[in-house]
Amino acid sequence: MYVRGPSRASAVVAVTPLAFGELLEVDADGGEETRLTSGEPDAAPAWSPDGREVVFVRGHDLSKPSGDMDLFVVNAAGGTPRRLTHTPQSLETAP
Repeated sequence: MYVRGPSRASAVVAVTPLAFGELLEVDADGGEETRLTSGEPDAAPAWSPDGREVVFVRGHDLSKPSGDMDLFVVNAAGGTPRRLTHTPQSLETAP
């Protein structure tokens, strides 16, 4: 699993070592990719203990000092991410 895309570094994310982009999973043999997320600044993916889900950080309004980061989870096969936290103006960065 990896993050692909330009980092959206700003005043909010400058204090974190995260690179933001879309989350992708690739077969161990380097074959087919599965896009897990797109269109949002996502970072720091981590597998669930059973391997069925991926938890990650999603940024909101990262170009503004009032921006924040929340935790989301998505099925490892892809799908619609589900928000786990909603803490305005907070940086939740360690899933």
